[in-house]
Amino acid sequence: MTRPRTASTATKRDLMIIIDTDSQYIKEFESHLKAQEPPVKFVKFHYAVEIPEILFDVATGIVMSGGPGNPIEGPLDPTMAYELIDKCAEMRIPVMGFCLSAEIIATHYGGTIGKLKNRQKGMQAMTIKEEYQTDP
Repeated sequence: MTRPRTASTATKRDLMIIIDTDSQYIKEFESHLKAQEPPVKFVKFHYAVEIPEILFDVATGIVMSGGPGNPIEGPLDPTMAYELIDKCAEMRIPVMGFCLSAEIIATHYGGTIGKLKNRQKGMQAMTIKEEYQTDP
């Protein structure tokens, strides 16, 4: 249940929420957040922990880490992540996923995933279809 926003609870969105499965990439991402001037404030939650409602009022974005498996075969159940993605869409909070979480976001919105012949690591090129280029 979403709390109504009042003058006493309305605050500036200035907090990055990180959903983590102890991914090495998230640790690197955190170090980049801390190095910004001014440093980006963030709070970290484990993948299976529900985020307190109050944080959605101040979240500027959500970053979800990678993890084992994939959203179709497991071992992590993506149900809570799907609910989080829906909540963020409803509140117009951007969500970014690394590795497994990018797959979770893709499958949640009807995308397909598959295995590559060679392991991919680091930055990869991505193409956004023309019909989605104006989607906020």
